[in-house]
Amino acid sequence: MRACAIFVRSTFFNLVLGCAASIVQAQDPPKLPPDNSPPDLSQPPFAPTFVPRVAVQRVRTVQGISPALTSCPKGYTLKTVVYGTLPPQHRCVKGRNSCVMIWPLTGLGAVPGFPWYADLCDAGLVVTTRVTPVYPPGSIRNQEQGVVVLRIGNQPDGSIPIPTTLGGFSGPFRLEAAALAALRQWQWKPYLIKGHPALFWTRVYFKFELTPDGPRVQTFLRDPPNKSR
Repeated sequence: MRACAIFVRSTFFNLVLGCAASIVQAQDPPKLPPDNSPPDLSQPPFAPTFVPRVAVQRVRTVQGISPALTSCPKGYTLKTVVYGTLPPQHRCVKGRNSCVMIWPLTGLGAVPGFPWYADLCDAGLVVTTRVTPVYPPGSIRNQEQGVVVLRIGNQPDGSIPIPTTLGGFSGPFRLEAAALAALRQWQWKPYLIKGHPALFWTRVYFKFELTPDGPRVQTFLRDPPNKSR
């Protein structure tokens, strides 16, 4: 009886071990024979995929300005100008040395009621009232002098926002503050093109100078002959 029990137990263990070995062998991947053949050097190791490049024509514009300017209002002449590294632009100009440059506003830059944009090198075209800056006493004591250049532009509602210093004035802050305080009191009129007001930018120059006759402030509505700081 005992021998029979031992036989049954050993048979059961052998059956379990056989099943486990079968499961392990089923999970192992089949082994492939080694590939000892020499590589084929006549073909590239991979086949690159080339995506054809599509030529896209890009038109650079400034503030939504249309480059297709082919005619100008009466009194203006069509001219090609270059701004720094930008591609050539068509502008309508008039005046000595092309003092006034205008172009139509279209696309994203369009403003209802303001079909034109004007760059005015003479602020006298839009100024009605001027106020001369006061030479700051602190600047007189410290012998401070220089030229402050301010840039002014109008808004669609006709207002003139706070002017900005053009070119980053590197002189004494008192002179710049005095120029800004005076310019805020100026009064302006619209610049009309074909009977419609235009958005415009212009510049004003204030020259603070200590002369033998005393401190002097000069206002220039155009680029002065010598505006060195």
